[in-house]
Amino acid sequence: MNVDISTCYDLSTEQESFETEELYELLEQNYSELDWFRKSLMDMWLTMNTSMAAVSRKTTIPIQSISRYIKEAREQVKTNVINKLNQ
Repeated sequence: MNVDISTCYDLSTEQESFETEELYELLEQNYSELDWFRKSLMDMWLTMNTSMAAVSRKTTIPIQSISRYIKEAREQVKTNVINKLNQ
Protein backbone atom coordinates (compact mmCIF):
# COMPACT_ATOMS: atom_id res chain seq x y z
CA MET A 1 0.00 0.00 0.00
CA ASN A 2 1.45 3.33 -1.07
CA VAL A 3 0.25 6.24 1.09
CA ASP A 4 1.28 9.85 0.64
CA ILE A 5 2.13 11.11 4.15
CA SER A 6 1.50 14.74 3.19
CA THR A 7 -2.10 13.85 2.32
CA CYS A 8 -2.59 12.22 5.74
CA TYR A 9 -1.15 15.27 7.46
CA ASP A 10 -3.56 17.55 5.62
CA LEU A 11 -6.51 15.41 6.71
CA SER A 12 -5.43 15.48 10.35
CA THR A 13 -4.92 19.25 10.17
CA GLU A 14 -8.38 19.70 8.69
CA GLN A 15 -9.86 17.49 11.44
CA GLU A 16 -8.09 19.52 14.14
CA SER A 17 -9.34 22.73 12.53
CA PHE A 18 -12.90 21.39 12.49
CA GLU A 19 -12.65 20.29 16.14
CA THR A 20 -11.25 23.68 17.17
CA GLU A 21 -14.04 25.48 15.34
CA GLU A 22 -16.64 23.22 16.96
CA LEU A 23 -15.13 23.90 20.39
CA TYR A 24 -15.22 27.68 19.81
CA GLU A 25 -18.87 27.44 18.78
CA LEU A 26 -19.69 25.50 21.95
CA LEU A 27 -17.82 28.03 24.07
CA GLU A 28 -19.59 30.94 22.42
CA GLN A 29 -23.00 29.29 22.80
CA ASN A 30 -22.47 28.48 26.48
CA TYR A 31 -20.99 31.90 27.18
CA SER A 32 -24.07 33.53 25.70
CA GLU A 33 -26.27 31.42 27.99
CA LEU A 34 -24.77 32.95 31.14
CA ASP A 35 -27.10 35.15 33.16
CA TRP A 36 -26.76 38.87 32.38
CA PHE A 37 -24.88 39.65 35.60
CA ARG A 38 -22.10 37.07 35.21
CA LYS A 39 -21.88 37.72 31.48
CA SER A 40 -21.47 41.46 32.10
CA LEU A 41 -18.73 40.83 34.66
CA MET A 42 -16.97 38.39 32.32
CA ASP A 43 -17.18 40.93 29.47
CA MET A 44 -15.62 43.62 31.66
CA TRP A 45 -12.98 41.22 32.97
CA LEU A 46 -12.00 40.10 29.48
CA THR A 47 -11.88 43.62 28.04
CA MET A 48 -9.84 44.94 30.97
CA ASN A 49 -7.08 42.41 30.34
CA THR A 50 -8.23 40.08 33.12
CA SER A 51 -7.90 42.67 35.88
CA MET A 52 -10.36 41.82 38.63
CA ALA A 53 -9.24 44.90 40.54
CA ALA A 54 -10.24 47.12 37.61
CA VAL A 55 -13.66 45.44 37.41
CA SER A 56 -14.05 45.88 41.16
CA ARG A 57 -13.22 49.58 40.95
CA LYS A 58 -15.58 50.12 38.02
CA THR A 59 -18.52 48.25 39.57
CA THR A 60 -17.82 48.94 43.27
CA ILE A 61 -18.31 45.21 43.88
CA PRO A 62 -15.68 43.77 46.27
CA ILE A 63 -12.82 42.04 44.46
CA GLN A 64 -13.48 38.78 46.35
CA SER A 65 -17.02 38.72 44.97
CA ILE A 66 -15.80 39.52 41.46
CA SER A 67 -13.36 36.64 41.73
CA ARG A 68 -16.06 34.25 42.92
CA TYR A 69 -18.56 35.29 40.21
CA ILE A 70 -15.98 34.95 37.44
CA LYS A 71 -14.81 31.59 38.77
CA GLU A 72 -18.42 30.34 38.88
CA ALA A 73 -19.09 31.56 35.34
CA ARG A 74 -15.94 29.92 33.98
CA GLU A 75 -16.76 26.65 35.73
CA GLN A 76 -20.33 26.75 34.42
CA VAL A 77 -19.21 27.28 30.82
CA LYS A 78 -16.49 24.64 31.14
CA THR A 79 -18.87 22.06 32.63
CA ASN A 80 -21.49 22.69 29.96
CA VAL A 81 -18.96 22.40 27.14
CA ILE A 82 -17.50 19.17 28.54
CA ASN A 83 -21.00 17.71 28.95
CA LYS A 84 -21.90 18.57 25.35
CA LEU A 85 -18.63 17.15 24.02
CA ASN A 86 -19.24 13.88 25.88
CA GLN A 87 -22.73 13.45 24.45
